[in-house]
Amino acid sequence: MDDKTERQGRKAGKKRVFRFALYLTAPEEDLVRQTAEREHVSVSAFVRTVVLQYCEGSEK
Repeated sequence: MDDKTERQGRKAGKKRVFRFALYLTAPEEDLVRQTAEREHVSVSAFVRTVVLQYCEGSEK
């Protein structure tokens, strides 16, 4: 996919896959899992929400 097509796709609101590794200590991992369970969401959904909230907050 060339740059122009990719930009048009993003403008249209299409999702792209963005993968990254998150390295946590055991206590941090436990905290994330427990919080996700308490919120009744998957760990990946919880992490995605936190990352997006952080990014939106840093723009202000």
